[in-house]
Amino acid sequence: MNISVIIPSLNAVTVLESLVTSLRGQITPPNEIIVVDSESNDGTPRLAHDLGCTILPICRSNFNHGGTRNLAYLHAQGDIVVFMTQDALPVDPFFLQHLLHPILSGKAVASYARQVAYPDASASEKFARNFNYPPVSQLRTRSSIESMGLGAYFFSNVSSAIRKDVFRDVGMFADGVIMNEDMLMCAKLLNEGHAVAYAADAQVYHSHDYSLQQTFQRYFDIGVFFTRHFDMPNLATNGRGVSYTRKLLLHTIRQGDLSAFFYAVGETAAKFAGFTLGKFERLVPLMLKRRLSMHSGFWQDNRSQNKVAGR
Repeated sequence: MNISVIIPSLNAVTVLESLVTSLRGQITPPNEIIVVDSESNDGTPRLAHDLGCTILPICRSNFNHGGTRNLAYLHAQGDIVVFMTQDALPVDPFFLQHLLHPILSGKAVASYARQVAYPDASASEKFARNFNYPPVSQLRTRSSIESMGLGAYFFSNVSSAIRKDVFRDVGMFADGVIMNEDMLMCAKLLNEGHAVAYAADAQVYHSHDYSLQQTFQRYFDIGVFFTRHFDMPNLATNGRGVSYTRKLLLHTIRQGDLSAFFYAVGETAAKFAGFTLGKFERLVPLMLKRRLSMHSGFWQDNRSQNKVAGR
C-alpha cells in the first residue's frame, strides 16, 4: 500500500528537516510527504520544497485542525494517510512500520502512536506522557466504550494513521472545531463498528512545557470542546482526571522535588479553572473568549458560532 504523510506547518524551519529526514529513513518509508503551510515567514515552504515535500499553502486565518487536514487528505495519493505534527519526531526507524501494522494486518482501520517526552521536558510533562501513553498496545472496538467511557475515544493526530477509504466514508475530520478533531474521529469510527489501535511500539518524541497561563488557555479550549461535542454526564470519565492528579502529586513528593510539586498544584488549579470556564463559554463575551483561548483564531469568524454536530 502507498503511504501519504500530512504535516501542518507554521514556522517549522527548526524542526521540519529532522522530521522529514527521519520519515524518509524509516524501514517502511512514505511515498509522499505533504506539508500544509500557514503562511510561515521563516523559510519553511522553501525548506519543505528542498526536502522533496509537496507544499499546500493556506492563509493563516483559514487554519483549523480538522479542515486543514481534510484539505491535505484530498491531495493525498496514498492508500493510508499518516497525520503528524511538526514538533513530533520518530524515536527509531521502525516507527512507521509499527504504526501501520494494525492497519495492514486488518485488525484496525486507524492507529495512533505512543508519545515520549523529549529528554529536556519538565517532570510534569514526562509524567503526563507516561500516564497517557503507556507501553502496552491496545485494540478498541465499540464494546470498549462501556468499560472505558470517554477514554475509549482517546486518539492523537500528533502521530496517527488511517485507511484513506474509511476516512472518506466516515466524512473525514469535523470542520470548525476548536481542537480534538482526532477524538471526534475516533468516536465516529468506534460507533460505526470499526476498530482503532493504540500502537505502543510506534514511538515519537513529543512534549510541551506550557506556562500556567498557556495551561489555563488550553483547558479553556478543552472545556469548550467537550461542552459542544460530548454529553459529559452520559459518558463516564472513570475518574481518570482525579487519578492523574493524585498520581502526579505523589510522584513529585516521592521524587523530593518541591518545585515540581508546587508547579503541579498550580497546573492542576489552572486546568480546573480553565476547563470549568470553558464549559460555560456561552456566557462569556466573544472578545474575552479570544483572550482566554489558546486558539484565538477560532473566535475570529463564524466557525465559533456554527451549530455543532453530535449534540
